[in-house]
Amino acid sequence: MRCCVTSRIQMLTRVLSTVSFLSLLINSTTLAAIEHFTGSTTSSYAAYYYGHLHIEGADGAIGDEVGVFDPDGVLCGAAAALEVAWYNITVYGDDPVTDTDEGAEPGDLLTFRIWDKSADQEMSAAATVTDGPCTNPLQWYQSWEYCQVDVNGFIGDLTQINLQSPANASTLASAPTFTWTADGGTDNAFAVDVSVSPGFTTYYSTYENLHQLIGDRSWTMPDPIWNKVPSDKTLYWRVRGVDLADPPSNIVTSDEVWSFLKTDSVTWMQTFGGAPSDSGESVLTTDGGYVAAGTTSSYGAGSSDLWLIKTDASGNIALP
Repeated sequence: MRCCVTSRIQMLTRVLSTVSFLSLLINSTTLAAIEHFTGSTTSSYAAYYYGHLHIEGADGAIGDEVGVFDPDGVLCGAAAALEVAWYNITVYGDDPVTDTDEGAEPGDLLTFRIWDKSADQEMSAAATVTDGPCTNPLQWYQSWEYCQVDVNGFIGDLTQINLQSPANASTLASAPTFTWTADGGTDNAFAVDVSVSPGFTTYYSTYENLHQLIGDRSWTMPDPIWNKVPSDKTLYWRVRGVDLADPPSNIVTSDEVWSFLKTDSVTWMQTFGGAPSDSGESVLTTDGGYVAAGTTSSYGAGSSDLWLIKTDASGNIALP
């Protein structure tokens, strides 16, 4: 008799789980907007996962997001929770015909990450297969069957800082906004360092020089500081951080050191000339505008004639 009762309980549990999953799929017909894990690419190769979404063991909230990455760090899929403590996600595979890396390849180990919307915090997540044809640890294979993969996000200590923007080797004409992400920590504070040396033997810092601890994960360089940055010289930047809630505070430095080049801003840009070969040799300023001298094959009497152009301060053709 105990066997029959146990079997019925197991069957009832599975039915209730199926009902919850079907409800999740029905609600998922209206997809929630992805705010954090953006930029994933779709393909005709896919696997499907659903499951419980927890953060530090507590139920995840509507709007919390799950992002899935392959071993190359490519975002293969993202989804926002439409039910408390539940998510449903499509994880895409790489299309071998295209040059674009759309996602995972068969056998790839997948990494799950969670974004807590209310705290605006991204964190690592443990993923455990609890039902379906998938096995632990979770590997990507194309399948039309759903696997239940329960995920639990955990904050832990501040362990890593990843630079986001401006992109490495950027050319900038105006004061940049530096952005980054951080793994772990509950009360993080950051500093942005800028140096003429990739080894940071000397550097300018928001902490040591401006006496600022940055609570967000972005910082815009003030114009007075930007105006002192030399043009046409490669500069390097990094981010350091500490978790103030975890004394003694160990300093974590971004693994990457990225560079940028400041250029003088462009006042205006115009194109003059025709289909044949034309060239400008020199530019002079005069009367608040410009005079350009060169040669033209588009105008004049022959194959190459002297060419003078006079513009106003905005680059519009001006009469002499």
